[in-house]
Amino acid sequence: MVYRFVFYASVLVSFCACQSLRHNAFENIQNGMTKADVIEIVGGPNHSRRWHGRDRWEYVMHATPEGIINREVHFENGLSVYAGAPILAAISAAEQDQINENYNRIAEQTEFTSSAGRHGEVEIQKFEPVTE
Repeated sequence: MVYRFVFYASVLVSFCACQSLRHNAFENIQNGMTKADVIEIVGGPNHSRRWHGRDRWEYVMHATPEGIINREVHFENGLSVYAGAPILAAISAAEQDQINENYNRIAEQTEFTSSAGRHGEVEIQKFEPVTE
């Protein structure tokens, strides 16, 4: 029983130390590093995705002095361009959808109003299908 406790305690301590070292290693990431350089410094990401033309690697670190923290590394053309705290969107997707809907509604009304005033000037062309 005592051996099992010692084993689990040592695993927990080593896990915490690794996470803290990983957190501290983020300070060594600089712009212009390759993906291989970043992996060598902090290891592979927990998640990766493509967003706004950039590869975005996400790291989640537990048991750091600050608790659970998230960090990101962004790449353009295979080189790092950002390393730090997650960059969040200024507005939510639902808010952006509403803005787009309003813009589309105004654009449609403007188009309808401007074409209604030129109704007499609009020439309608009819095309006949080409037969061989």
